[in-house]
Amino acid sequence: MPTPRSEGTPDPGSPATAHRRPFRLPPIRPWAILSVAALATLTAVGVGVAAQPDGDSPPGTATAATERLTEDHGDRSHEREAAPEPEPSSEDTESSEAEAPQPETPPQPVAGLDETQMANAVTVVEIGRELGFSERGQAVALVTAMQESLLRNVASTAVPESLDYPHEGIMIDYDSVGLFQQRPSMGWGTVAECMDVEYSTTVFYRALDEVAGWEDMELTVAAQAVQRSAYPDRYAQWEDMAWAVIAEMNG
Repeated sequence: MPTPRSEGTPDPGSPATAHRRPFRLPPIRPWAILSVAALATLTAVGVGVAAQPDGDSPPGTATAATERLTEDHGDRSHEREAAPEPEPSSEDTESSEAEAPQPETPPQPVAGLDETQMANAVTVVEIGRELGFSERGQAVALVTAMQESLLRNVASTAVPESLDYPHEGIMIDYDSVGLFQQRPSMGWGTVAECMDVEYSTTVFYRALDEVAGWEDMELTVAAQAVQRSAYPDRYAQWEDMAWAVIAEMNG
């Protein structure tokens, strides 16, 4: 007697089951085993790195390799030196030296003058040039200043105010003051003006320019025509000094 079948149970001999094949597991390939093992290893390494606390990374990890690379780079970065700058050629150096302005050498003291006297002498000559006076006119001014004050801007105790201004010595001759011993009381200017080297020199040249024919006079005569000194011939002793100063300034 055939065994009763429940509904829904396929008949083994029916066509629907006649073509079914038995279920079998696929063969396990060697590479699959290796892949699974590698995946497991990487997962373990990743978990280990993530769980690593602050500090040095374990050797053999990507982080440790990066750290070593950074340390090696830092240790060796100082070994690289900047490329040396090219040295200027001798032609460039010579060209730069030729183009650079050379400082002018100030006139040196001559004829026994010291630096203070020479500085005043230079001022006298320079102002004469600016005013258009010839070297002869400059020489007249030089012999005058040398005779009157020894080419020093001097004050006078007879004029107490003169001591309030820069001065290079003291002389007493009435109320005469300054490089050309000009007297404020005689209309040469105020005490302050007569104690100013540039002012006193300028007014001397202007007074000389008013002397008719001074260009043809001897230096001492031209000087006396302006100063009206009690010793008119004493200016002559300084003529060599005057020409020496002018020659020094002309180079």
